[in-house]
Amino acid sequence: MVLELLDFWFEKEVIDIEDKQRICHEITDQDKARKALEIIAARGGKAVLVFMQSLKGNWQHICDIITATEVDISGYQYAGAASSSIGKVYTAVRRGSDNT
Repeated sequence: MVLELLDFWFEKEVIDIEDKQRICHEITDQDKARKALEIIAARGGKAVLVFMQSLKGNWQHICDIITATEVDISGYQYAGAASSSIGKVYTAVRRGSDNT
């Protein structure tokens, strides 16, 4: 999924060539997604809006989870606006992987 979105994010100037390389360097799809979320969450603002836009359509269910009032991933619950939820989702995914 992440690899399919990299060109869109690059075109919209959410990520640069070094970010693409760092994401692609990760071995598993989950690690690629985690790295992409880390980069996008750190950028905030426009990056988050473009990220959400990129999910519409094929990955609408993920967009719905992020924009929900409460986000529950791996047992971690958060409330918040969509612009800050991506960072919280990233944190939850990261904590979930730390527990495995």
